[in-house]
Amino acid sequence: MVIAGIVIVVATFIAIIKKFETRLVLLLSGLLMCFIGGNLGAGTTAFVKELTNPGLVPTICTVLGF
Repeated sequence: MVIAGIVIVVATFIAIIKKFETRLVLLLSGLLMCFIGGNLGAGTTAFVKELTNPGLVPTICTVLGF
C-alpha cells in the first residue's frame, strides 16, 4: 500500500507539472488513495467538512473564481 501511495504522489506531481487542472488532479488522487485504503467515505466526509469550514469559505470562493 505504501508503494501504491508513492506511485500516486509521483503521478500527481507529474500531472500538475504537465499543466493538468490542479484541483481535479488533487481531488482524484485523494479519492484514489481513499479507495485503495478501503475507506472511500473518508475522502468525501473530509471534503464536505472542510468545504463548510467558515474560516475557509472566503479562500475557497477566491480560488474558485480564478
